[in-house]
Amino acid sequence: MTIICSWLSYVIIDDGYVILESQLPHFVQTDSYDGLTETLATRAIGILSE
Repeated sequence: MTIICSWLSYVIIDDGYVILESQLPHFVQTDSYDGLTETLATRAIGILSE
């Protein structure tokens, strides 16, 4: 799994914080009230662009 993940560009968008430590650089936490804001979307796009 580690080899495959190093080839993939992915982002995890969730309002909960149930992720593995290794997934933290790919995680964008939303607020359950506000959802995906423009700022968070920009951050997610940045993660995918790396």
